[in-house]
Amino acid sequence: MAEVWLVKQADGSVRAMSEHDADRLRKMKIGEPFKADIKKPRNGKHHRLGFHMLQWVFDNQDRYDVFEDFLVEMKLRTGHYQEHITCNGVVTYVPKSLAFENMDEIEWSEWRSKAINVILKYFMPDMNHPDFERAVAQVIGYD
Repeated sequence: MAEVWLVKQADGSVRAMSEHDADRLRKMKIGEPFKADIKKPRNGKHHRLGFHMLQWVFDNQDRYDVFEDFLVEMKLRTGHYQEHITCNGVVTYVPKSLAFENMDEIEWSEWRSKAINVILKYFMPDMNHPDFERAVAQVIGYD
């Protein structure tokens, strides 16, 4: 079956978002089980704000000279990687992509939350979470 967009109603029920989506659902037999992967479309503004946040932290740290190295550290510390076993049996960690098309809004929000925890622990230990959020909002001009 192809992709179907759904929308949650005030009463908690879920319905097709468009007539096209409803037509696809009508093709399902009553009582026939099917699997749905819930993905919330990515918000471009949140993606840009997240990367502005990362850039600001990078600009205010002195461990890394290259943003990409800093980003690899962030991905590894947040657990955003895959394990890879080399031919010699050595376990390595390969960071996953944060690209817009590779994560939905729910995954991005969860990663951002982990990233803030890493930032506060390793890069800005003198700040607390609310102060960090306020500082980021002020620096990138988002309130």
